[in-house]
Amino acid sequence: ALPNQGLARIFDDDPLPGLSVNDVSINEGNSDSTNLVFTVSLSAPAENQFVFVDFSITNGTATAGTDFVAAAKSQLQFGFGETSATITVPIIGDNFDESDEETFSVTLTASSGNAIISNPQGQGTIIDDDQLPTLTIGVASIPEGNTDSSNSVFVVILSPASGRVVTVDYAITNGTATAGIDYDGTNGMLTFQPGEVSQPIPLLIKGDLLSEIDETLIVNLSSPTNAVLGTTSQGVVTIQNDDDLPVLSISSTSLLEGNSGTNNAVFTVTLSPASGQTVT
Repeated sequence: ALPNQGLARIFDDDPLPGLSVNDVSINEGNSDSTNLVFTVSLSAPAENQFVFVDFSITNGTATAGTDFVAAAKSQLQFGFGETSATITVPIIGDNFDESDEETFSVTLTASSGNAIISNPQGQGTIIDDDQLPTLTIGVASIPEGNTDSSNSVFVVILSPASGRVVTVDYAITNGTATAGIDYDGTNGMLTFQPGEVSQPIPLLIKGDLLSEIDETLIVNLSSPTNAVLGTTSQGVVTIQNDDDLPVLSISSTSLLEGNSGTNNAVFTVTLSPASGQTVT
């Protein structure tokens, strides 16, 4: 300054503006991606200077690549006078029933020095909008076999596949077949891991050589978790007789006539092999 001039300095005494990010939620959707948009706010515009802030996205119960697409960039810029900017995260939709809510977080990690971070973390919530899958069981026919018992599989179907573990109880009861004589089977529980759509119920069928009628047993489903029972929650298993009908034959006989009175001539009728049914 010249000898006859004074220099005045004006110092900024305003606090730095604060940066914060909000919490947001969205329905998951199906096959097409939808966008979850976080808003990063600046409490006051920065005059004559840009504000930069770095951010990161972190898995919670939601997983990058499976439930959402991680952001391609990791820095936001606020121009002169701007007080908000957005972080867009694509959500990966599906038809799997999953946890009612899955979460991940966006964290503001560092600013350019022209602002401070006042609220560093926002939570993103993905709300599952898929209905519970359905458990069904059908009918099955199983050849009886002969002397050796055979393992046979009766299948329970889950539709559609689930993103959660599904369980269901089953109980095996007699129809016209009798437990311990025609089959061995116990009550139990089936478990479907995420993505699985079928589980077998093992049955031990007891074979024999007796000609019988076809016999049935009943399988009932109950007490599902993370699924509902369909209209066909009771299954019927038919044990098919695979033995030929036995053969009847009659023998010849002879006897002395005698002199008086009567004597009985006895014919023997033979059934071979024995039958599991009444034969007349």
